[in-house]
Amino acid sequence: WDSTIPFPIKSIGRWWDKNEEIDVVALGEKEILFGECKWSNKHVGLSVLFKLQEKAKKVDKKGKKEFYILFSKSGFSEELIEYSKVNSNILLSNF
Repeated sequence: WDSTIPFPIKSIGRWWDKNEEIDVVALGEKEILFGECKWSNKHVGLSVLFKLQEKAKKVDKKGKKEFYILFSKSGFSEELIEYSKVNSNILLSNF
């Protein structure tokens, strides 16, 4: 899946604090990517993206440009697909 990431990845891992976790955090030279993986049988929608963006606010980004990627076993809602078309920092990927 790294071919969909618009920058070279320097390091990758997870992030968590007491109550929340981000499945994927990848760092580039000037970029940071936050990712969420969903294995459910329903489409991933905007609410999943917005929740990821809220969790990402707790991470020290050190001025890096933010990207978000959602991985889904079952695809994405039409709303989310359309939203990602007009927001170049939102990436969608099927498993």
